[in-house]
Amino acid sequence: MGPMAESVRSVIVGCGEVGFSLAGMLSTAGHHVTIVDNDQRVLDRASDKLDIQTVRGDATNPHTFESLGLEDCFMLCSVTDEDEINMISSMIGDRMGVQHAVARIRNPDYFREESPLTKEDFGIDLVVSPEVVAAHGVAKLLKFPGALEVDYFFDNQVKMVEHVLSADCDLVRKPIKDVSVPKGVLIIAAFRDGEVMVPRGADRLKLNDRIVALMRPEKSEDFRRLIGIKRKSIQRVMLLGGGRITVILSKLLIKQGIKVRIIESNERKCDLLAAELDEALVLCGDGTDRHLLMEEHIGQVDAFISLTDNDELNVMSAILAKTLGAGKVITQVAKPEYCLLVPNLGVDKVFSPLRMTARAIMSYLYKGQAPLSSILEGDLARMLQFRVAKNAPVVGRALKDLRLPQGSVVGVIQKADRVLVADGESLFESGDSLLAFALHDAVAPLLKKFGVTGHFLGADLEL
Repeated sequence: MGPMAESVRSVIVGCGEVGFSLAGMLSTAGHHVTIVDNDQRVLDRASDKLDIQTVRGDATNPHTFESLGLEDCFMLCSVTDEDEINMISSMIGDRMGVQHAVARIRNPDYFREESPLTKEDFGIDLVVSPEVVAAHGVAKLLKFPGALEVDYFFDNQVKMVEHVLSADCDLVRKPIKDVSVPKGVLIIAAFRDGEVMVPRGADRLKLNDRIVALMRPEKSEDFRRLIGIKRKSIQRVMLLGGGRITVILSKLLIKQGIKVRIIESNERKCDLLAAELDEALVLCGDGTDRHLLMEEHIGQVDAFISLTDNDELNVMSAILAKTLGAGKVITQVAKPEYCLLVPNLGVDKVFSPLRMTARAIMSYLYKGQAPLSSILEGDLARMLQFRVAKNAPVVGRALKDLRLPQGSVVGVIQKADRVLVADGESLFESGDSLLAFALHDAVAPLLKKFGVTGHFLGADLEL
């Protein structure tokens, strides 16, 4: 799927966190977005904050969509909290000719293999569940114990990793140019005290800086040695909360041979969890009970993950677990503002299942081929994926000979036959797909340098 034209239109059904996040990504990128919801208050909030159109109406009524021209729409994303509304609105969109229909479905029973229903019966191209997306995302993160974030690009040929620098790392003792950074590894960003920078050779990083690096996957071990991280596998995990994410994640971890303990305060839920997860140890208790956590040897667990539906409980239990010596501490939150606040309290990773869902939808729709503009750290910086224009002034020139805008860096170059982590000798050709990082003020100058015009599709990476 190629670059999007200006006339691309999308309709989002449901103005909750998933719908609002999707709308923000697309509208910021210049797409024409309409949100449909039956609550005028949430529509007013969205229209006040985003450059979008809104329609108040019943998403299960075809008349609601008659004026929206779904036959010319790129996608209809039905992401309300009600599965049935999402299924029916997807069916309406499919009948009216929308190109892609995506539906948020929480109940797995609708489309099980033995079910008489299929997603195709409703014209749905993608079924997405926040709980499934979140569980798989956390499981992936646990495969890399020292990392705060792990992501992949270009069909898994490039890996992006976020780490906090420790005292054992050479990067905190010397300027970057004096450190032997392995070939095929590139540090593209450093976050410090709420600010972000693009490190240069003369820069000296500091203890507890969060750095983001790009590398070929086979360079992972070299990168670990660079930052002084010893490989350690996750063997014991404690989960707080007995919801669907906990069940799905527990099954994934148990399948990997990881020992799982679950704390849940509701006795009935404990009984259900124990019946479904016979290889997990289920404890009925309060996740903020210091005595309980110490009794269960919280200081010996490799990871503690709080997954209740109460943000404050998740945050408080995560902070307590970290204080008591738990290894990696991860917490789920629903409120977007907590994603930036909580890491400052000592929690290793904060995630929002609904924002992860928005990202999963974008990943499916564009399969990594469309231009990507990912907003990081409250719009302080962006990850950008774009193609070098045919007549761009950079064509035929090496990276070392270009004066890129201050606060920007080209990280990866995808050519017709290979993918490269960029270095000074890298040459640019028309049609190369690039992955770059830029501070807010450097985005437009960087894109202009590579001859890029038009609109960009956004997808939040939640760094």
